[in-house]
Amino acid sequence: MNDVVESNHVMKIPIDKLVLGMFVTAIDRQQSKVDILNPGKIKHHDAIIKLKNSNVTTVWVDIERSSDNCGLFKSDKPNDSIKPLARKATVTRDARQLQAKNLLAEAKGLIQKVLAETYEGKAFDITQFDGLADKMIETVMDNEDAFKCILALRTKDCLVLK
Repeated sequence: MNDVVESNHVMKIPIDKLVLGMFVTAIDRQQSKVDILNPGKIKHHDAIIKLKNSNVTTVWVDIERSSDNCGLFKSDKPNDSIKPLARKATVTRDARQLQAKNLLAEAKGLIQKVLAETYEGKAFDITQFDGLADKMIETVMDNEDAFKCILALRTKDCLVLK
């Protein structure tokens, strides 16, 4: 089976290798994947012949839902045992708080600078906020507690506006 492309429990196989008992989830017609409305097991040889006559080149088969006697081997390992290639570095709470304080101080300084330039009638460059905004968004998205806090503030703002 050198024409086999595998992804989780679903694999792509050529129509010539399709046998009774395989659970078909999608078909390929001239290099474009088509999901079928009623996926199911191939129970009759006539179904394979109809697929071949319909110019189907390959099919997507679910290994876990296929019959044991169809020739596909089910994986003994659960998907949870797959280890990620890289592990995200864990940051302590103190380090996150220090990073948040630094971002807050940087934001306050930038706001004071912009307000002072505004009062003086000078033009200011808004691109100064780009890097700071990116850092703040990244920090909030990485920290679950900060994200919950932002959501709570937004909910409170919505209630106040009503």
